[in-house]
Amino acid sequence: MLADRARAALAERPVPVVDTRHLRVDEVSVAVMLDDLVGRLPQMGRTTLRDLTSELATTSAVVACFLALLELFKRELVDLDQRETFGSLEVVWTGGDTEGGTLEDVDDYDQSDTELIGPSRSF
Repeated sequence: MLADRARAALAERPVPVVDTRHLRVDEVSVAVMLDDLVGRLPQMGRTTLRDLTSELATTSAVVACFLALLELFKRELVDLDQRETFGSLEVVWTGGDTEGGTLEDVDDYDQSDTELIGPSRSF
């Protein structure tokens, strides 16, 4: 009886298979969206986030657009204004003419190249 249980415990088991067919790769990155915005915004002047995202098909594309706008704001190339809570987010290009220009060192916010580090604690 003990030998049977030992044999069962040590028997080769099938390797578990994880089905990943339902997973999708992001169709747009923040860097690609940033290049698109740098090309479009100088001609648009003043616009809204709603106008910029009206033709985007997925939530992840809208998020990439928003993150790209935050990157442009951080680099002082756009001005963002929201007059009321949950109101329309106005976007104004302030970066001058960027014809043929691209931005370098864009964070894609995917955490693949950095390690998450928790808050430091001093005791």
